[in-house]
Amino acid sequence: MEVARRIATLRAAYEAFNRRDVDGVLALLASDVRWPDILQGRTLTGVDAVRAYWTRQFASLESRVEPERFVPDGDRVLVVVRQRVRRIGDGTTDERTVGHLYTFRAARIAAMEVHADAAAAERALREADAPPDVAPVVELVVDARKRTAADRSTLVALSGIDGSGKGWVTAALAAALRARGVRLASINVDGWLNLPQVRFATDDPAGHFYRHAIRFDELFAQLVLPLRERRSVRVEADFAEETATAYRKQLYAFEDVDVILLEGIYLLQQGLLGHYDLSVWIDCSFETALERALARGQEGLPPEDTIRAYRTIYFPAQEIHFERDRPREAASTILANDQRLAAGVLAGRRPPDGR
Repeated sequence: MEVARRIATLRAAYEAFNRRDVDGVLALLASDVRWPDILQGRTLTGVDAVRAYWTRQFASLESRVEPERFVPDGDRVLVVVRQRVRRIGDGTTDERTVGHLYTFRAARIAAMEVHADAAAAERALREADAPPDVAPVVELVVDARKRTAADRSTLVALSGIDGSGKGWVTAALAAALRARGVRLASINVDGWLNLPQVRFATDDPAGHFYRHAIRFDELFAQLVLPLRERRSVRVEADFAEETATAYRKQLYAFEDVDVILLEGIYLLQQGLLGHYDLSVWIDCSFETALERALARGQEGLPPEDTIRAYRTIYFPAQEIHFERDRPREAASTILANDQRLAAGVLAGRRPPDGR
């Protein structure tokens, strides 16, 4: 019965999308859903972000998606989809078969992946390209919470290279903690990007990206530290879409939070470590990360352009991070999210006493 209900939910979602009934689709999603932004090559969090994404997409593209086959596997469902996309500006049309891979939480869609073709999606499903066992990390978080002062939140950083699966691991950890009755705030640093003209440069592109990709000072001063110290926060902050030339306002509202899960690149910089009660490095090889980016058609770029971006900017910037900050050594624990590496928690160090 559960499988039938999930397939019915997905059919309803596709039907609503084809008639551009955004509210109809959003009603089927978890409030903290993780959804791929194909236009800008990133992962969105929350129904408001998904709504804004589709508003932009419908302004430039006419899309129709027809599900051809459903392959359930536990909490995940692969949908083989025939999609037709027409650009409104020039009328060019693209039609192909792709793979959509959904993760459910109870009756709602909690996450979605897009794979460049159905075969790639089937491989991901068959190889269980899902988050690793987070149970040991759950225990570390619970232990850190016990040692944290009752009047503030426990701050947990989850970081790794681009393509390491930070979002999937964070979502799995959040679900496990909520099942234990932990009140959570999950924050992705992507919304705190600098604008493109600030974060990219032709001179020293990797070093410049490492130094200027994220507005860490604003993120911590406006949102993270006030929430950590007071357990609650309500703040409107500048939010940057990846290709935006100007900021838009985003409201962050959290109430009586036990644990903050802060997820993103470069969080284990030396100057930030003192803020955390626990830090997790999500280990993944560059090879696997690039394979994932290519399989998911990241940024909507041709494969050669995706490879170039990762090899000239993103991975070299991570090498700088390794050299300067030694994030693996700095982390409280390391979690492998790559079949090329040993599975599970690789190393653990006891986090500092709660402040």
